[in-house]
Amino acid sequence: MGAYTLKNHDKRQHNMYIKLALKGTRMLIVYNTLYWFVALLLMATWSSIAYANTFVTDEQDVFGPVVMNLHLAPNPATIFSSPTIQATVHDSVTTSSIVAAAYYSIDGGAAQPLGADDGAFDSSSESVVGALPTRTAPALHEVCVWGVDEHGNVGPSRCTLLAVYDPDGGFVVANASFESAAGAYTPYPEVSGAAVLKMNAKYTPGQSVLHGHVNFALPAADLEFRARDLSSLVVLAGRSYVMGVGTLNGVNGHAFLLSMDDGEQPGGGAEDVVRLIIWDEVYDNIIYDNQMGTAYNTMPTTVLTKGNIKLH
Repeated sequence: MGAYTLKNHDKRQHNMYIKLALKGTRMLIVYNTLYWFVALLLMATWSSIAYANTFVTDEQDVFGPVVMNLHLAPNPATIFSSPTIQATVHDSVTTSSIVAAAYYSIDGGAAQPLGADDGAFDSSSESVVGALPTRTAPALHEVCVWGVDEHGNVGPSRCTLLAVYDPDGGFVVANASFESAAGAYTPYPEVSGAAVLKMNAKYTPGQSVLHGHVNFALPAADLEFRARDLSSLVVLAGRSYVMGVGTLNGVNGHAFLLSMDDGEQPGGGAEDVVRLIIWDEVYDNIIYDNQMGTAYNTMPTTVLTKGNIKLH
């Protein structure tokens, strides 16, 4: 039997089959390549997301809880009283970690524990409570509260002032002028000039009712502050602290702390000096402070240019 040979028609059909086979092979290679490319791309994307989530979680874990709604009651407080502390310690703004503890300090002293209002620290938001030691003398204290989460992250402190007063401790009157330096009035820090202060504050004898007013003006800045709602008067060693709320250029919602030394009183120093701080009650932004950047209880240093301060 002789060798088999393809006819022309059979050759053309055979070549067509070969071409189709080669084309199918190429398509299969392309499809396989695309499949593995997409698969590897998805794997890389998932790995990146997982890494990013881990990274974000680790970053958030370095932040401790924040303190909100800090409240002291009563404030102001009379001598021989024990004010209570109430606050909310909240960690949900970061990782919703469990709040593990909360503490307070007075004037930067040793940390003292606060308790959970519901009896246990077991959630990311805790109401905390505590009682301050009995205050036996007039003073103006700074009380700070902070929290710690389950990872040991310590949150920022939130602080407030506590006025402790003696209703029979005396009264203060001032009718004076002083030079307000540049930088004292934050909306217009370049402004300086003569400032005028007129005030009096006195407790009703035998009662805890404070009467008086504070008027302050800085004409160079068209600034006028008026307070008729005085909350506390603390008198000690030639110095007085007056606190309250008032209007700034007719706008409500501004609190103040007025510190004054009567130079003629024992412990008062040689000259009458004054410091006034005014801040926005909503955002706690300082609006006026003629000793900007120093602690609230720093001794006043601005000497009167006219008038006087009298502690009685």
